[in-house]
Amino acid sequence: MQIQFELSFEDYLAAHRLHATRSLWSRLTRFLNYYFAPVWGIICIGCGLFFLGEHIDIQPIAILLVLGTFMAFYPLYLRFRLKHCYRGTRSETGDCIITLDMERILLEGRNTKSEMSWAAIQFYRESEAVVMLYLAPAKFVAIPKRVCTETQVGELRTILRQKMQPNVR
Repeated sequence: MQIQFELSFEDYLAAHRLHATRSLWSRLTRFLNYYFAPVWGIICIGCGLFFLGEHIDIQPIAILLVLGTFMAFYPLYLRFRLKHCYRGTRSETGDCIITLDMERILLEGRNTKSEMSWAAIQFYRESEAVVMLYLAPAKFVAIPKRVCTETQVGELRTILRQKMQPNVR
C-alpha cells in the first residue's frame, strides 16, 4: 500500500492533539493550557478592571491585567509555538510517499529515503484525522487520513492489527 501526501499544519496539529491524549497527565496539561488558563486570565482581567476605579495602587492592578491578558491569549501563544516547531521540523517541502507492506515501511521525500522494519514501530494510535506510528514515546510518523481512501484506511488498519497491538494509554 502506498500513500502520498504533504503534511499540512492542520495535520501536524491533529497529530499533536492525538499525542496530547496519551496519558492522564498530558490530558490534564492540555486542559489547563487550553481551557483553565484563558478562563483564569479573563477572571484576572475582570478583577483588574473592577479595582481600577478604586483607590488602590496601580502597580498590582497593572500586573493583574498583564498577567490576565497573557493567560487569556495563552492558547494562541501555544498555537504560535506549534507553528514555529512545524516550520522548524520541516526538512523539506513537498510530497511524502509512505509505502507500507508486510515486511517494511518505506518513507520517501524529495531529498530523503528511509526504510524501517515493523519492529521499529513500538505502537500506533489513531484518531478521526490521523494515524500515528510511534518509533519512541515522543517520536512518531503521522499519516493524515484526509489523503487516504476508505479502502486505504481499512488496509492500513488491517496491516497494523496484524503487525502490532494499538496503544490504549
